Amino acid sequence: MNKIRIFTSNQLKILACITMLIDHIGAILLPNLLILRIIGRLSFPIFAFMIAEGAKYTRNKLRYLLTILITGIIFQIILIVFIKDYHFNILLTFSISIIVIYSMDLFKKFLFDKNKKIIFKALTFLLFVVVAILPYFLPKIFDWFHYSYGFYGCMCAVFASAPTLDKTEAPAWLKKLDNIYVRITCMAIPLFLYSRNNIIQLYSFISLFILLLYSEKRGKAKLKYFFYIFYPAHLLILYAISFMI
Repeated sequence: MNKIRIFTSNQLKILACITMLIDHIGAILLPNLLILRIIGRLSFPIFAFMIAEGAKYTRNKLRYLLTILITGIIFQIILIVFIKDYHFNILLTFSISIIVIYSMDLFKKFLFDKNKKIIFKALTFLLFVVVAILPYFLPKIFDWFHYSYGFYGCMCAVFASAPTLDKTEAPAWLKKLDNIYVRITCMAIPLFLYSRNNIIQLYSFISLFILLLYSEKRGKAKLKYFFYIFYPAHLLILYAISFMI
């Protein structure tokens, strides 16, 4: 199976960018071409999985979060000013995902640390639960708190990160579950819950089979900041074109 795992994270992100561009061309410029929206369903699960990978491998957790969060905030301000769109963009959704992942990682670290007292394990579990359920209840409490892909979309990256145990003292047999196949299977759960009321979203499951070909290598080119910039940049260009035609 490892012989067919040929795609680096860079290649998968480029594929996600291309399919996202096609999706947004359909949404903004050519809304009658359903095929464009179907192709676009491939992008989100790939990006969500890569967010989980980023949270796992980043050397600076705070910088990783702040880079995505600040980019999302700046882009959201632009959306509000120019097109009156108050719906939180996907970078803000992924920022919430990362915060939940970090709280979950802290709980897992304490859970398997034999030197930590039970009270600290209980407190980190409580912290994780509170942080995890807030994205579900906040949109119900505050009318303005609505984010792209909603709670279940937010949880895709979280579930993909759930089996990650490499930085904990978990037993060896449990760490065997920390592999790409289990992570993709876990991510399929919230992805299904998100898709169940929207048939077109079921096409997003094709991405899970593509992710099975992930080599777990980054690739030679350093494209990190390109991916951060591509999302707001391509949308701004498409909106500008739509205003001119």
